[in-house]
Amino acid sequence: LGEREDEILAANRDHARANGERVAAFVERHDLEWYEPTGVNAFPTVPDGFESGEAFCRSLFEAESVVLAPGEAFGHPDRFRIGFGLHADELEEGLERITRHVESVRSA
Repeated sequence: LGEREDEILAANRDHARANGERVAAFVERHDLEWYEPTGVNAFPTVPDGFESGEAFCRSLFEAESVVLAPGEAFGHPDRFRIGFGLHADELEEGLERITRHVESVRSA
């Protein structure tokens, strides 16, 4: 990274922190629990109305074309993995789609 290493790393940390706050707000809004992330991946609990992480991720993909990793892949069937290292606008769009799907299932 050369002479810009400190600057680049600081920008990446700021980006991860800001996106982590976006995901934290999403987790709180939907009354989920999570393990506080140390990087750019979080493991929230599956929202009410879904049988498992796999069922949630599969239905979300089918309904909203959002790809998340089911917690079963990590030994936690009651959770899902969401990465938040991407651009903020893409993350916001994804969180909106997830919210739309969760709310549609809860209201059904």
